[in-house]
Amino acid sequence: RLDSDARRVLRAASVFGEILWEGGVMALLGSGVDADVVRSLLGALVHQDVLVRRLVSHLGTEPELAFRSPLVREGAYATLTDDDRALGHRLAGEWLEGAGERDPVVLAEHFERGLDPARAGAFHLRAAEEALQAGDGARAARAAERGLACAGLPDDTRAALLAIGGSSTGERV
Repeated sequence: RLDSDARRVLRAASVFGEILWEGGVMALLGSGVDADVVRSLLGALVHQDVLVRRLVSHLGTEPELAFRSPLVREGAYATLTDDDRALGHRLAGEWLEGAGERDPVVLAEHFERGLDPARAGAFHLRAAEEALQAGDGARAARAAERGLACAGLPDDTRAALLAIGGSSTGERV
C-alpha cells in the first residue's frame, strides 16, 4: 500500500535497525535526494503508523525515529539485495560515526555487515579496550574474539586484539 518512494525510504531506514535517524536515511539515499521530500515521506510513514518519532535522540539534535513493528523493519530489510545491504551498512556506519555514535559495537556491526573487516576490527578493538577499562574481562575477550574473526586486519590491530583476547581464542601474541 506504500508508493515506491515511501518503500525506498523504508528500505534505507531498515538498514539502521529498529531505530533510525532522518539524516542517516538521507545519507543512504544519496546526494541527489531532496531533503524536504524525504522529511515528508518520513512524516507520512509516521502518520501511517509505520514509524514513530522519538522524543529524545541519542545523537543530539538529529531527529530519531523507530519502527513501530519489528516485522515491518524485517520485511523492508528483506527486500534489499545482498549488495545493497552491504553498501547500506557501510554508509550507515560512516554516517553514524560522523554523527557521533559512541558505541563501538554498533559501528563494528555495521562495518562487518558492510564487508569492511578492517574497520569492523578496529571498532571491536575499541569495544574490547573500553570493556577492559570498565573491568569487564569477559566482555573484552568476547569483543577481541569478534575482532579477530574479521579477515584482513592490519597487523597492529590483530596484535592488540590478541593481547586482549588471545588466551580465549587459543592464539598467542
